[in-house]
Amino acid sequence: MSRIALLLSMLVMPVVANAQYRCSVDGRSVVQPEPCADAKRKVGKYRCYVDGEVIYSDASCTTIKSKEALAREAKEVEAADVAKKQAEAKRLEAADRPNFQRRILQAQQITARRLRDPDSARFQSSFVSWFSGNAVVCGIVSGRNGFGGYAQPVRFVTWDDWVTIDDGRVITEFDKHWKKFCGPI
Repeated sequence: MSRIALLLSMLVMPVVANAQYRCSVDGRSVVQPEPCADAKRKVGKYRCYVDGEVIYSDASCTTIKSKEALAREAKEVEAADVAKKQAEAKRLEAADRPNFQRRILQAQQITARRLRDPDSARFQSSFVSWFSGNAVVCGIVSGRNGFGGYAQPVRFVTWDDWVTIDDGRVITEFDKHWKKFCGPI
């Protein structure tokens, strides 16, 4: 009996070793070499062969001429989404304008507490952004460093009690926050 189990495991192992995706099908966990059906829908509903590669697209495969054209269309859609968000943000900002000074002052106090020397905080160009649909304060802050001199000014994003400051370590991570809450860079 152990020989049969060993033989079956040897036959099944190569199939499982080549599989890359663990998917849930009808409530069961399945390992398969292609992306899960849910993942395909998130990326695109059509599976197309373009420029020698398999891609997933929301556009019909017959309409896709190249990956560059597909990338151009994606940028156009993203630009339209940004324009729509900016228009909505302007409408919300206009309604909230009387609260701007209070919001900025509160955000500066919360942000200053995150610095090494909170009393030395110097703020530049702080503004309220409704780009994400919520009132968020974005701006630039500098403060004294460990040597007593002022550090380089850095960007910050404050939303209620949540603060993120661009520490320069992982720029792309902070840029994601800035783009999400403050708008395009």
